[in-house]
This record gives sequence, C-alpha cells and structure tokens, in this order.
Amino acid sequence: MLVEILGNYKIKFVLAMLLRIMIVLPFTYTAFALMAIVIVYSYSFTTNRFVWSSLSDKFVLVTYATTEFGAALCVALARKKIKMILLDTNEDRLLSLKSKLDQNICVVHRAIDIVHCSDFSFLEKYDIGLVIHQIGGSDSVPLHFIEQNIDQVLDSHLKAPLNLEKTVMISMVEKHKGYIVNIGFGHSCLPSPHHSLNSAIKCVFKSWSQSMYYEMMPFNVCVEYLEIENMVDSKSIDRSTCFTPTVETAAKWAIATLGNSYFTVPHIFQYIQYLFFNLIPKSIVARRRISKNEEVKRRKVE
Repeated sequence: MLVEILGNYKIKFVLAMLLRIMIVLPFTYTAFALMAIVIVYSYSFTTNRFVWSSLSDKFVLVTYATTEFGAALCVALARKKIKMILLDTNEDRLLSLKSKLDQNICVVHRAIDIVHCSDFSFLEKYDIGLVIHQIGGSDSVPLHFIEQNIDQVLDSHLKAPLNLEKTVMISMVEKHKGYIVNIGFGHSCLPSPHHSLNSAIKCVFKSWSQSMYYEMMPFNVCVEYLEIENMVDSKSIDRSTCFTPTVETAAKWAIATLGNSYFTVPHIFQYIQYLFFNLIPKSIVARRRISKNEEVKRRKVE
C-alpha cells in the first residue's frame, strides 16, 4: 500500500515538474532572446562606426548593383560619402544608377557578366575595403528543382562570386584589412520549396562565411553572411510591415549592422522572427513557405 502511494506521489511530482517547465520555458527563452537582441544590436551599431571610419578612403564593391536592393544599398552608401565600384551586366542601368548618386563621390562602374568572367584582375588597381555581394539576386523566381539548370545556377551563384571574392581577398590579406559581406534573401537553413538550389547555396555561403571569419581573423579580414527574410519592393502588391520592410529600409539596416560577425540578421524585427522560426517544427515552416512560393510563382507568370 505504501509503495503504491509513493509511486503515485512520484508520478504526480514528475507531472507537476513537467508542467512547470512547460510554463516557465517559453518565458525563459523569451527573456534570453531579448537579452541577446539587446547585446547583439548594441555591439553591431557600436562596431559598425569603426567599419565606416576605416573605409573612408577605400572603395566598396557592390555586385548586381542595379537590382532594386543593390540600388538601395548604393544610395545608402552614397549618404556616407563612400567611394564605390558598381558591377552588373547592363551598361545603361549602371549609368542610370550612377546619375542618381551624389556627383561629388567617386563612383566607378563596369558592365560585366560575373558568371562568364574568368579574370577579375581589373579590380586589383582599386583599393577595395569592402565587398557586398547579393546571393542569387533579390528577385529570383520560384522554380521546381527539375526545371532548373544545375550547372548554370552553381556557376552563377556560387563559383563566380567565390572567384571574385578570392581575388579581392588576396589584396585584403596583404593589407591586413577588409570586409567581405554576402547577403542572402530568405532563411538560409530552413526548408524553402521551389527555391531548393538557392537555399542550398545560401547554406554554403553561411557555412563558408563562418569558417572564413575565423580563418581570416589573423589577417584582420571579416567575412560575413547577412540574412534578410522578406522585403517589399516597388513591384509588390503587399504592404510593408515591421517584419517585412521596404527595400530601402532593409538596405539601411544592412549598412548599419555589417562588419562585426560571421552571421547577422540586420533588421531587428526579422531577427526576432528568426529566433521564433527556430522553435517551429520545420514541417510547418516548409508548408507555409511552399504555399507562399507557389503564390509568388503564380503572380510572376501572370
């Protein structure tokens, strides 16, 4: 009889403890998350000032500069009076973007297809302090994996950018100073149906940035991956929200937080969203994203 009573007591005790943990754990996680947000962004904003002071007499290289996000980055850089090198494929669009920037700033542009360029030695004559590369562009269309040209995607979004960054990195290592920032759109390590190859490439860049951050640390070169989830561009019918900023707002946050770690979510509300998504089962995230990407694909077709 006594054993049965003690057994029931232990079961009730365990159940009570589990209930307490289930109640307390979300609040504990939230408290730690808020502390992390305060620490991360305080550190980012503080160190970011030193980044731009060290780049006052150097060039910033921006790839895919004429995309809507790339142009917004250039406008934000122009406000800081930073010298720029703009790369993209269309000469007319580059000239149009250049005309919109402060004419007192030194802006060099070059119409070049990064994918088919095997020699980036033309960059060696410039003192480049920062490279900003958009992975896959900010306006990639959702596609089924079986519809994609694998070699073309890997060449354009992985091999070519790494070759370009390697060329610039050699000079940075010699000078013991520099920043390389790769910007990915959408969560890198969460399921992203219809963006499977692009999602995989973002994971590669995220992992590569983490490894290179520590590998380049002795040479005072920072390699960083910035993750931007969603943006509202001029073609979108959606309205901007605190979790879905405009392209201009996203660019400002990116400029204001880069240069301090191997991984950063620039926009503070998207960082909160990032922490929340890490708690959600991936199956739920995948279902949510596949319906969203199918809707985007349908709009693009129309």
